[in-house]
Amino acid sequence: MITPRRFRPLPRQGRLGLAWPASPAGEDDLRPGLEIVRELGYELAWRPAGEGPLPYLAGTDRDRAEELTRLMIQEPVGGVVAARGGYGCLRTAGLLDFPRLAAAGRPLVGFSDVTVLLSGLLKAGLCSIHGPSLSSLPDQSPEYLERWTSLLAGEWESSPPLSGRPLLGSGRVRGFLVGGNLTVLAHLVGTPWQPPLAGGLLFLEDTGEKLYRLDRALTHLLSAGLLDRVKGLALGRFKGADEEAVLEMARERLAPLGLPVLAGLPFGHGPDNASLVVGAPAEMDLEAGLLGPAPMDDEA
Repeated sequence: MITPRRFRPLPRQGRLGLAWPASPAGEDDLRPGLEIVRELGYELAWRPAGEGPLPYLAGTDRDRAEELTRLMIQEPVGGVVAARGGYGCLRTAGLLDFPRLAAAGRPLVGFSDVTVLLSGLLKAGLCSIHGPSLSSLPDQSPEYLERWTSLLAGEWESSPPLSGRPLLGSGRVRGFLVGGNLTVLAHLVGTPWQPPLAGGLLFLEDTGEKLYRLDRALTHLLSAGLLDRVKGLALGRFKGADEEAVLEMARERLAPLGLPVLAGLPFGHGPDNASLVVGAPAEMDLEAGLLGPAPMDDEA
């Protein structure tokens, strides 16, 4: 069981840093997100993406790691948002001192490939935010943008629960939130950034993966014994795959565990990606089909 500490809240008129831990994007692609951040009242410290040794990397591994470290520790900002995901965080992670980043107490926001970094921070003892990166902010409705800003401000306990539908099990169960992109999590098995799962509510999402690949990633987690001590699972969107087929696969793979599973929750790739605090206590109510906060000082 882990007891991660809260990050320091970022006021709604605070200063955010923009990091490039994975893939690049052009300024034209970022402009809508930059405008939204400013409309939300934040000041943003940012620079364009660097040039990497390969076209899918936003700068060299060392450049990306040093920039993230500077933003999380040295730069006068109150939090950091990833510009986008893509690929590269697994390479970046090998050059990061996660205990040092966690000790600084600043929130990091992102999802998809950024699952690597959220998992590393959780293992080092700090909560973070699984939520829209800057490039995906234009896909969010006002309700979901408000959730993004309120969680940055430290308001997890008052955040509205998310609605889904029960897939397996019944009753209520509590645990700390852990998870992110299913494929990325499968690739973290056996690495130093494999997140702690015992006592957790594991939330999963993915994009662009065929059904058998999702099956393989989930089976990888099962075969590694990583789901033996979780309290339950929460399934979000699996963009690009047939939802009912994914749920049938998940039911078949997860039923032997006897765990409660809630599905169809509004987080992951696509419009209205509901932000979640990784490491925060949460409760799943299978009867009501809800995933919501539990008090941060509660034992998960």
